[in-house]
Amino acid sequence: KVSGGYATRIRRQGLVKVVAELMRGTQELLQRLLLFEMRGKHVFGLTTKIPNRASRTGILSLWSTTSDRSISRAASTLYPLAALHRNASKKQAWSLSLHCRTLVSQTPDWNPLEMKWPAIPQEDGKRLTTIALRLSNMINAFRHRGHFAAMLDPLRGSSHKKLNPHEPIYWVNTDAVDVCRLLKDYPDRLDLTVFGLEDVDPNERFAIGHEFLAHPKRDWSIHDVVEFMRATYCGSTAVEYTHLSDRFQRSWIKTIFERGNPRKKQRNEYFFQGNQLGTLSREEKVKALEILLRTDHLERFLGDKFPAVKRFGIEGAEAVLLGLHALVTRGAELGVEGVELGMAHRGRLNVLANLFGKPLGALCNEFTETDVSMGDVKYHLGTYAVRNFRGKLVHMNLAANPSHLEAVNSVVVGKTRAKQFFINDKEMKRVMAVLLHGDAAFSGQGIVAEVMELSEIPAYTTGGTIHVVINNMIGFTTDPRASRSSYHCTNVAKGIESPIFHVNGDDVEAVIHVCRIAAEWRQTFHKDCVVDIVCYRRHGHNELDEPSLTQPLTYSEIRRHPPVLQLYTTELIADRVVDTKFVRDLSQKVLHEFENEFQHRKQYIPRPSEWLATNWQGEAISALCDSGSRPFNLTGVPLKTLKDIGLSACKIPEDFSAHPQVKDLFMRRQKMLEHGEADMALAELLAFGALMLPFSPDDSFGRIKREGDSLSLADTSDALKGTAELLTEYVEHPTVDVRLSGQDSERGTFNQRHAVIYDQRTAQPYTPLNNLNLGPQATFQVCNSSLSEAAVLGFE
Repeated sequence: KVSGGYATRIRRQGLVKVVAELMRGTQELLQRLLLFEMRGKHVFGLTTKIPNRASRTGILSLWSTTSDRSISRAASTLYPLAALHRNASKKQAWSLSLHCRTLVSQTPDWNPLEMKWPAIPQEDGKRLTTIALRLSNMINAFRHRGHFAAMLDPLRGSSHKKLNPHEPIYWVNTDAVDVCRLLKDYPDRLDLTVFGLEDVDPNERFAIGHEFLAHPKRDWSIHDVVEFMRATYCGSTAVEYTHLSDRFQRSWIKTIFERGNPRKKQRNEYFFQGNQLGTLSREEKVKALEILLRTDHLERFLGDKFPAVKRFGIEGAEAVLLGLHALVTRGAELGVEGVELGMAHRGRLNVLANLFGKPLGALCNEFTETDVSMGDVKYHLGTYAVRNFRGKLVHMNLAANPSHLEAVNSVVVGKTRAKQFFINDKEMKRVMAVLLHGDAAFSGQGIVAEVMELSEIPAYTTGGTIHVVINNMIGFTTDPRASRSSYHCTNVAKGIESPIFHVNGDDVEAVIHVCRIAAEWRQTFHKDCVVDIVCYRRHGHNELDEPSLTQPLTYSEIRRHPPVLQLYTTELIADRVVDTKFVRDLSQKVLHEFENEFQHRKQYIPRPSEWLATNWQGEAISALCDSGSRPFNLTGVPLKTLKDIGLSACKIPEDFSAHPQVKDLFMRRQKMLEHGEADMALAELLAFGALMLPFSPDDSFGRIKREGDSLSLADTSDALKGTAELLTEYVEHPTVDVRLSGQDSERGTFNQRHAVIYDQRTAQPYTPLNNLNLGPQATFQVCNSSLSEAAVLGFE
């Protein structure tokens, strides 16, 4: 990279001649050739690179690749340059390699932060073009890196504010991020030198409307651009989407965030609020206030009634409940009929009560009951409910999960896929998976990445999972800077090109808007997305824990910080949406309702089916458990049925070009069947085929009697002597779909299964078990999975 017109001169005259002409002094030469920009790069086809160790000051030495010996003797001096120029031909000169050898380093290595933009040309055409390009550069910087400067932290504000060095959170080096440097002293001043615009009048307007196609405004000043982009990408919401490879998906998100409907808010002492996502109606704001008030009061009520009980409350992250309501409501409007929800214990009781509608009396009764038949603590159990969201009925399941926080993820997406399969939801729009995570677990546990990597695999996709991260910036007692290497806890989602929506948990309406966008994204593109709700944890890991033992500064801030309900109530009163009397009456009404349910808690009689219905088989399993019996079939089918299945599964279509090894294998299997034998691989195919065919007790025993065959257990079980009681134990067995899942499941790791074979000419797959031609049959799915240890197991 050579400055000025020297590139052309070097091509025409040769490198040595040009260098010799410039040898009036080392300083002048270095200023003109800018060697510090040439480190590690090839220059105009020269034979070697500029060494990476080159610095701004040093001595040039040249030598010819055709006469290394004569040149190398004097390589460290300046004189041989002139001598070489006199004696070298142009061809030799072009073969020279340029090196910079540091003798005395008088200045540090080049620092990109010290780079200054060239002055803006004064000619009208060049001036406008230069300013437009630099404005475009600034706009794209906001889109790419605005999330680093966003007002996401409800306790500390913006990430370009200087922190106490003992603070536990992990912020980027703000001097290294251009947007952070630009907004460092905002709104008092802007550091426009970052983008080379310091000499431009901030109020002068430029025709750059093409940069904001979703916005009606055409002419913009620098001040307009900064204010608009800051409100869009650096307010209480931020989005990471520029890593998406699909241009239409990027444009979709950009259009939503830049469509120019700003929600104006005043600056308060905690953070700038404001985004471009629109406003809520008065009715929606009142409804949001009621949900928020119920969420807040439930935690306080349970804390008063059961002060010595761990409940893992959601205090500090109350807006999560509003986000879940918004997400499910918007999903229902877009066609979602069922929601499969998985979460850890943080806020679980509040989700049960305020999202699933579980009676408070039932929760209070379970706090005091002594029945241990459930086998787990209450904040690990799930439930089932049918709720009405704006006239749409939604079947909702909360999966039970153990203390291993993220183990439930794959179970939930597997349940979602199963329901989509059985209701024939081929577009995957009717059943949706939602997973709630903690920030430390989301970045720390490998199963999160395993489950995400399943999301685009055809045999495992569910049409997109919405991940909601309750980011309270702590993991039990571990600070963020000790629990991960990345700035955001959500970086793992970039691996599958999921958009990441960050939102300040104190901005209630922003949480609602972002969760609506997440539901729209999922229903539009059928891909995963992440909602990162940045909040805090008002108490310790549980209510009996003392958090200031390990986070004294953070909890000093939290004790001074007003609750989310207080912030939102103050805002609505200031906007004259509600008045103080309305809020007081609503609060008293909710507390009276809670107290009434608490007084009648002993009248509540729990049923095991309420918990067991979280199983994907739902009420069917519950009914079986309540009745105390379970129908079953003893194993065994007629021998002829097994032979028919085996012979059909070993047939290869005539027009199918199978591999010779596959042909030999299928022929060996046919011979084994003729002799009444089977190896393990053949035996499992026979078992799969038997499941896929219908079973009728009358027909089966009739065939056995006519054919003289017997069941496989007939000789060893006294129960199979043909008694009437035995026959009544058998039930009609419908066709059963079979799914075989795991790495190398199609062929088998040891080349033994070959449940799917491939045409050697076209590479088209063929599954013999799906073509038995023995009457009505179910489907056989065999799925090669990712090389996953835990996710695929949980999924199935």
